[in-house]
Amino acid sequence: MPGGWREIVDGPWRHLCPTGGELPEQGWKVHISATPDTAGAVLDAVYGWCAARRLPFKHLRSPRELLRANGKYAPRGSSGKFVTLYPAGEQQLTDVIGGLGERLDGLPGPYILSDLRIGAGPLHVRYGAFRRLELDDGDETRPAIRTPAGELAEDRRAPGFHVPQGVELPEALHCHLTQRGRGELPWKITGALHFSNAGGVYRAECSENGEILVKEARPNAGLDDSGTDAVQRLRRELAALTALAGIAGIPRVFGLRTVWEHLFLAREMLPGVTLGRWLSRHYPLAGNADAVAYRVRALAVADRLDDLVRRVHERGWVFGDLHPGNVLIDDDDCPSLIDAEQASPIGSGVRPALAAPGFARPGLAGVDADRWALAAIRLWLLVPLAPMAECAPGTRAGHVAAAARRFGLTRPAADDLRTDLALPDQEPCEITPDLLVRAITASATPERDDRLFPGDPQQFTDGGAGFGHGAAGVLYALHAAGAVPEPEHVDWLRAHAGTGRSVRAHGIPGRPGLWAGGHGTAVVLDLLGHPGDADELLERCVPSPGRPPRPGLAGGLSGIAWALMRIAVRRGDGRLLGRALDMARRVTALSEEAAPAAGLMRGWTGAALLYTAAYEQTGDSFWLDAAGVALRRDLRFCVPVESGGLQVPVGRRTLPYLDHGSAGLALVTSRLARHRPDDPVVSALPDLLAGCRHSFVVYPGLMSGRAGLILVDPQADPSSLDLYATPFGGGTAFPGTTLRRLSMDLHTGTAGVLLALVSRQSATADPGFTRAAFLPDVTSAGVLPTSASSASRRP
Repeated sequence: MPGGWREIVDGPWRHLCPTGGELPEQGWKVHISATPDTAGAVLDAVYGWCAARRLPFKHLRSPRELLRANGKYAPRGSSGKFVTLYPAGEQQLTDVIGGLGERLDGLPGPYILSDLRIGAGPLHVRYGAFRRLELDDGDETRPAIRTPAGELAEDRRAPGFHVPQGVELPEALHCHLTQRGRGELPWKITGALHFSNAGGVYRAECSENGEILVKEARPNAGLDDSGTDAVQRLRRELAALTALAGIAGIPRVFGLRTVWEHLFLAREMLPGVTLGRWLSRHYPLAGNADAVAYRVRALAVADRLDDLVRRVHERGWVFGDLHPGNVLIDDDDCPSLIDAEQASPIGSGVRPALAAPGFARPGLAGVDADRWALAAIRLWLLVPLAPMAECAPGTRAGHVAAAARRFGLTRPAADDLRTDLALPDQEPCEITPDLLVRAITASATPERDDRLFPGDPQQFTDGGAGFGHGAAGVLYALHAAGAVPEPEHVDWLRAHAGTGRSVRAHGIPGRPGLWAGGHGTAVVLDLLGHPGDADELLERCVPSPGRPPRPGLAGGLSGIAWALMRIAVRRGDGRLLGRALDMARRVTALSEEAAPAAGLMRGWTGAALLYTAAYEQTGDSFWLDAAGVALRRDLRFCVPVESGGLQVPVGRRTLPYLDHGSAGLALVTSRLARHRPDDPVVSALPDLLAGCRHSFVVYPGLMSGRAGLILVDPQADPSSLDLYATPFGGGTAFPGTTLRRLSMDLHTGTAGVLLALVSRQSATADPGFTRAAFLPDVTSAGVLPTSASSASRRP
């Protein structure tokens, strides 16, 4: 840029703003989309326009980021945005529409679903925040705008153009609003089945064929790695289905239509559910009583799928994208193939540019790729951990061995799987705390500014230093395991505590909370010998205006009070303990509906944990009364499950996990039982523990995986972690959520597994939350005197 401009790099974005100016808080902003072929020309035009008029803008930093932003599974509300301009008022907006819009008119670009398209070009407009504003509900933050009354309201970024209440549509936009495309489909849409950035999949009815399925494709959107858009892939699917017509299990085609900018394909609605849904309904999660019967049924399904794909090959085609989401299973366990966008004629040399994790082997194409995918599906039906192969190909040999052990897979069948998948012989990883510490330490990147340890992507939202997903939690786990954190790692935490990317760029105060906020980080700073840093961070962690009080442990008042109590007990600070107890009393005064969900991290169970700790510090039985009430509130939501025991319903599922399942309730109930074994809620403990006893769990992590169940249940076998163990850095590490990346964080990854192992080994007499070693010395410090203002009293 010319002189007098400043630059801020923020993730995939490069912000450019004239010095001396400040963006308005919100307004009508201009988004410009582009294709990989037109991005250079678009950016040239924007640069010239904005440089001459000192108009702030931002743009994606690389072709790879542009491809990612327009990908098939990019967020639909923001997809397509390549450049954003920030006009200062309606007149400048009108100038951009009339001037820059004319320069870009006619250039192709994906339609930005949240915006109003201007003319026939890539320029779009939406009202929203220019600077960072947030609504904080105590559990998560959402983008916000300010209402005419000065209050914060959600800045809606969902598909569909929307004018916020109290905002007038500028005159320059009226004609574009009335000229939006319209069109009629020859089929009646009756419901939506699925959405992606490529388009939707719908149920529909037509007079000739009854209920049908209609697929939508958006031009220049839903790109795959080769840059092919959704329209090209839908035409490829039409060609494949036409060529494969007549094969049982291949849907018939009923028509192709273009309406406005989108292409629609109508085809037969096949019966059944996806193979993934079929597995979730029938897979034996608890015990081995039905394991052999399931194996026989599952491998029969795999045999029928092999036969269907063989007929596709005999017709001269490769399916190209075989995975459980593209296979339907009907009530008779007969398979069908759907979503033939990656299909191609045998010998064409086409390599699929989209693939489901774990079901495609790099370097394979054509019939060989289909056959390898069939073998991967066969193994996945018995051990559904295929995505792990993305980051740990060697684990598949262990999965074959696990299938043989649990399901009685014969030696020849297991050998066939190893051969078909070309698996090398590999010894299982050893799992010891020392090896986990070694892997965690080897993964550190103190030279990076955004994070210290690899972990869940949530750490980039939280700032990289948090307790749940960031550096603080990892260093805590290392300390709990008896390892001394590297000094440069502690220095990194001190330098970045409460100063995540959004804080540095926007000057907002630190976010409160135990899991994602500054209070959890302050606990670790104090533990590692930096009380001044901890106190400074606590002073800066203030709730945002309008933040509703929540009782949860993750981001609510219970987690904040727990952190203060942890620091107070460590220091022997009665005044700080009084502050923690005062906040605990605030939690008891909240309405029952203040918790948005049941469970340890967001529900009343977290408050019950706080109350038991308060009793252990004060000896006041009021806190045990409150703990019983809080647990009963969450226990009401628990339901019996077919495999035995109680679990917590979350959406369509019931869950056993520490985060938002029965394991969290069992952990806190067992702690209450130490002090009040006759409390009625304690009678539910055996059923809560029974709900945690799953033979198979998808993830290894602490809060939503196997490690948390091992921590809670004395009967759990730690060797069940072998399925996930991966060699890394001379040690052993574990994958996080989605199983596609190694994670070192506390919530999803290796640090959480480490914490579970050392807690189980060292806490034989304490079945409560201290076994999780999050705050191991709260109960061991005895009763502290509190300040006079915080003396025991009942509301």
